[in-house]
Amino acid sequence: QENKTYEATLIPPAGIQPKNLSVESTVVTLQVGDSFINQRFGSIPIEIVGSDFPARIRPKYASILIQGTPGTLKFVKRQALKAFVEVRGLEPGTYEKEIQVKIPSDTWLIESFPKNGTVIIEPGSGKPGTQPSEKKK
Repeated sequence: QENKTYEATLIPPAGIQPKNLSVESTVVTLQVGDSFINQRFGSIPIEIVGSDFPARIRPKYASILIQGTPGTLKFVKRQALKAFVEVRGLEPGTYEKEIQVKIPSDTWLIESFPKNGTVIIEPGSGKPGTQPSEKKK
């Protein structure tokens, strides 16, 4: 019903002498609050952000596990989650890039999978009618 803080004496495991512990006690805080649950969202498309060239990524989809209160998570829609890689300034080639995620406020990221993706940036302009050397500043 309310938050409590206790000092607890440590009891060493069998075979360990109390004098071998680095501390004899610890402070334990019990905080009362909302319960949290985890919810996984799969098949989130991974977007490529900032490329001046045609680009693709493998894998194409990510899985995101978020945590929140049941009241918050029941309103989270798959479309509210974003997975992306930032490739601004990269030239044509193959790169291993971290997959970043954007999740709704009042939720916490527990895990995203995979952690990285392989980005292939192709020669040629991603903007119709221009060449890479004609990029506007």
